[in-house]
Amino acid sequence: MSRWQEDVALVAHGDRRGCHNRGVIALITGGFGVKTGVLMGLTMAEVAAHETAAGYDIVLVIHVLSAVVATVAIAVAGGAGIAFRSALVGGRPLSAGLERYYRPGINWAGRTVMLVPIFGFALVGMSGGQWKIDDAWVSIGLVMWLVVAIVAEVMLWPSERRLQAAVSEGLDPGTPGRSGDIVATLGLRCGLLGVGLVVILVAASFLMVAKPA
Repeated sequence: MSRWQEDVALVAHGDRRGCHNRGVIALITGGFGVKTGVLMGLTMAEVAAHETAAGYDIVLVIHVLSAVVATVAIAVAGGAGIAFRSALVGGRPLSAGLERYYRPGINWAGRTVMLVPIFGFALVGMSGGQWKIDDAWVSIGLVMWLVVAIVAEVMLWPSERRLQAAVSEGLDPGTPGRSGDIVATLGLRCGLLGVGLVVILVAASFLMVAKPA
């Protein structure tokens, strides 16, 4: 048994004073099942690979959850915009659900779209060379997500904030006029942007799952 394996055995049995390598203490107390792997005779390189794989899985889960939340949030924003315009044009009052949705505030769920490319770059860096930025599916997919994030931040969310302001000011859907036309246009814009961005997100997600050569 090597010195570092002896150190692992000491720490595993609670004897930290006898350990010559403080890194072993940190590895065992902070690792995912590392103690078991080392005691079974794994090399330090294999232990490091185990740690990297565990970290990769965690980042991957966050990446996927961010993508799901962002896609749903943008789809809801688009649907709400279409429903808002429909009510305004039809002279109907807004539903309670729309009034709740357009309460003033930041759409934090939608902002998770920014996390997707960030964690995507992190996954590429943690893949150990398995994936590279110059891989076509990686670069195209990340660019698609970046485009969605920028368009949403520059066009979708500002339009949604203007609709929030209109609702908070008590806009009457039954009142025609220039202000009503402007708000109806904003609702249509949110709807079209939401639909278009969701199509791009679904295509980007399919690309990253299929990983075509």
